[in-house]
Amino acid sequence: MLYKPRMEPVVLKKEKALLLRLMKSYPKYHEIERDYLKRKAGFKGELSIDYYLSLLPQEKYFILHDLRLPYGNHFFQIDTLLICSRFALLLEIKSYSGTLFFDQFTNQLTRNNQKVEAFPCPLYQVKRQKLQFKQLLASYGINNLPLENLVVMSNSSSILQTNEGNEHIFKEVIHGWKLIPEIEKIDQLRKPIKITPEDLNRLIEHLLSLHTPENPDILKFFDIRPADIKVGVLCPICQSLPIKRIRGSWYCEFCGNRSKDAHKKAVDDYFLLFQTGLTNRKLRDYLQLSSSQVASKILTELNIPFTGKRKDRVYRPFGMG
Repeated sequence: MLYKPRMEPVVLKKEKALLLRLMKSYPKYHEIERDYLKRKAGFKGELSIDYYLSLLPQEKYFILHDLRLPYGNHFFQIDTLLICSRFALLLEIKSYSGTLFFDQFTNQLTRNNQKVEAFPCPLYQVKRQKLQFKQLLASYGINNLPLENLVVMSNSSSILQTNEGNEHIFKEVIHGWKLIPEIEKIDQLRKPIKITPEDLNRLIEHLLSLHTPENPDILKFFDIRPADIKVGVLCPICQSLPIKRIRGSWYCEFCGNRSKDAHKKAVDDYFLLFQTGLTNRKLRDYLQLSSSQVASKILTELNIPFTGKRKDRVYRPFGMG
């Protein structure tokens, strides 16, 4: 049963909004763009693996995607966690293309795809996550649930290589199309443990209560000044910025599109990019509105939670401090 679906990462949304509101000549634009494209490819790869997981018997397996759990003063993230009465399986999903070499001596993953690149070994990464998850389970009073791990390559065209004599790692590093047979193999080798369905449900609820989504200050992360962000409403068709508000609609002079609600995306971008609440004054500056009444009407229609009364109102969506 799918208990926690995979959602588009907040960081990905933030970077997308950031790219739309920076000049392409901005010094860090291409750095942000590269990071965005890498994260986007990773998310797409994870979604492709979710297809295989959807083929599993729903009544037998609990599936949780993108769990970010506390570990001391830090957090660790599990791409996909699969739990049943026999074991728990941690999946680390990678979308790398090209020829991938797992070096047993350097514990690095290198890729030869027109140029040679080095990455931390994802097998060590998922084993570290397994150790952290084991300690988290122990703190909850569960010590008898066997833990398994797999690195899953979502790109079926990637070529996996390693040193001679180290081929055994490919029991733990597989392509996505091998995932279901591997899960079935693990299931056959494990015996049911003394954990009731009720206990499993309580464990799942506990993990969900511990989950803390990543929500970084994206401007601080890339060292960008708020003044460098382009304000205004984006055209939903051609992405021109800013477009004008004329008689209750947003009009794009470039492509001629008219929209009643183009401001919704702009407000979403505001909360993604800025770590501050929104006031009537800030909304007028941001959307380039001259009327406080129009700004008030927009805020009311969007039904954003707020604190304070009348002129002192500060609007913050749920989940924003």
